[in-house]
Amino acid sequence: MSATVINPALPLGSLAPSQTRWIISRRDDMVWFIGSAAISYLALALMALGFPVTLIYFIWLIGVDGPHVIATVSRTYFDKHERARLGWCFR
Repeated sequence: MSATVINPALPLGSLAPSQTRWIISRRDDMVWFIGSAAISYLALALMALGFPVTLIYFIWLIGVDGPHVIATVSRTYFDKHERARLGWCFR
């Protein structure tokens, strides 16, 4: 169903967005959303070709994911102020 049938008083030019809209910003969206998906597809392609990605995975796990998880846990469970404020979530 076309937009003119739904609301004939609405001109077609007003349906198009006036500017490009990004979630965060153009740069951040390209890095964090598009870039992370591209890296994931690259890892899948390397695994399909028989490249051992285990070393890359362990470097990621120890260098990036490990500190991220530890920081999240320490802020959530070991910070007295946050624990008092959000304690009802963790019971």
